Amino acid sequence: MGKRGGPEAPLTGVSRKGGILPTLCVVSYLFCVRGFDGCNTRTTHCMAKGTETLDNSAWKIIDIPPVWLVAALILAWLSTQVLPDISGAWGPARYFGAGLVAGGIGLVIWAAATFRVYQTTVIPHQMPSRIITSGPFVYSRNPIYLGDVLVLLGGILWWGAWAAMILVPISALFLTRRFIAPEESRLKECFGLEFSNYAQKTRRWL
Repeated sequence: MGKRGGPEAPLTGVSRKGGILPTLCVVSYLFCVRGFDGCNTRTTHCMAKGTETLDNSAWKIIDIPPVWLVAALILAWLSTQVLPDISGAWGPARYFGAGLVAGGIGLVIWAAATFRVYQTTVIPHQMPSRIITSGPFVYSRNPIYLGDVLVLLGGILWWGAWAAMILVPISALFLTRRFIAPEESRLKECFGLEFSNYAQKTRRWL
């Protein structure tokens, strides 16, 4: 029993220091998503319809995927503090997690830059002016949300927050129901056959 208590001290230290990389990546993610917002100022029927019910309340301002991602990451980190006996950063898994975080951030930046090229909005709850079918959108209809999940999974591996693995499928389901399904419903209504054809060729996630 005495020997078992020895490794727990570095585990806590590692988990605290390990928060630096995911935190910096999430801050970068927030900056990139907001900075790359290239909403087209042209007024179209779909954009007008999409903004009719746009709520500028505090809730709508914080009800965006990056905020939910940060919340999930905080829960994952807290699990390492509450359940230290089943938490622990394992070398290879930790570096793989760092790769996932970097890959997720890179995917978000790539997707946000593609939004910029198409001059349409990247902000949820707003109606884009066109359907994007190039860049990362060739492989996924929702590369930014896919990037979110990759960052979360990477953070969990980085911290060794094994109990928090359940947050990955929960987050994917939440993003689907809270953001993806309503967004795709609006796209289908506004763009009709164009979106239907795109959806048939490209998966929702990957």
